[in-house]
Amino acid sequence: MHSWRVLLLKHAPAPYPDLYREYRFDEPWNSSHNASLAGRIGEFYRRQGLDAAGTHRTSFVAVVGAETAWPETRSSKKSDLTDGLSQTILLVEMADSGIDWMEPRDLVFGSMSFRVNDPGGNSPGSKIRGARMLLANGQVHELPDGFAPETLRAMLTARGGEAIVETQDGWNLAQDGTKKRAR
Repeated sequence: MHSWRVLLLKHAPAPYPDLYREYRFDEPWNSSHNASLAGRIGEFYRRQGLDAAGTHRTSFVAVVGAETAWPETRSSKKSDLTDGLSQTILLVEMADSGIDWMEPRDLVFGSMSFRVNDPGGNSPGSKIRGARMLLANGQVHELPDGFAPETLRAMLTARGGEAIVETQDGWNLAQDGTKKRAR
């Protein structure tokens, strides 16, 4: 298996497509050849300025699980994300993930904390505050500390049917059960 982070390099700006071409998909992600490429990623998969230069760890992970946009056993299409592209989270920032950027491992929905910067770890978070998230519509937003865990859980599901209201202050679960978008 190989990480989505390696696959994405093909579509990234230079010099990352060259790194993609040098990667050997017929070898494990951590083979001696592939491991020799790890240091060439720079800060591409890290939140800039928060980690020491030379680390191979990623700050950005997918949340995987049957209910998410990353169901583990198959890939998702836009049409599978029935909760809406602006209300479905694809990627989250995770401080001190311990995950090598080439490693095919991410945050697991069924065992994660839905509290941003949970002191127990295993949750979205950052070394400074909040956490960045990438929505399925391509927008990047901040998840503030104190973000409602039930709303984060709802936004991580791709087909849960939860009613989410987007306001100037962020996102919340709708109380009347209807899908709403306000701004």
